[in-house]
Amino acid sequence: MAERAKSQTEQIVEDNRPFVHPQSHPIETGRYLLQTNQIELLKTTVTRWVNNRVPGGIVYGRPRLGKTRAINYLVHVLPSEFDRNIPMYSLRCRQYKLPNEGVFFEDVLKDIKHAFPSSGKASQKRIE
Repeated sequence: MAERAKSQTEQIVEDNRPFVHPQSHPIETGRYLLQTNQIELLKTTVTRWVNNRVPGGIVYGRPRLGKTRAINYLVHVLPSEFDRNIPMYSLRCRQYKLPNEGVFFEDVLKDIKHAFPSSGKASQKRIE
């Protein structure tokens, strides 16, 4: 009798829980995006930017506050919010000892996935 009850319990657990391969759950891999209150505030701000046709914006703050995750969340959510494909680019701010216009434009072109970010002079990269 105890074996029968045990097998029924096992069957219920198996029926209600999907099988997840080891090391593949989003919590284990870190590939998940959750909306928090702060992300909702950022979404409201960015939505206002889009509605007011602001040509761009900068999200900044101290390190380790979740800026990158928040932006990744917005990249996934905003197209459905506006019911269209919105061109969005996430550019990292890099610091160099000596400022160089060519390196700056190369970094920008790399971040937006340009086919040839390293080719040409700074004046050509500015045009592209």
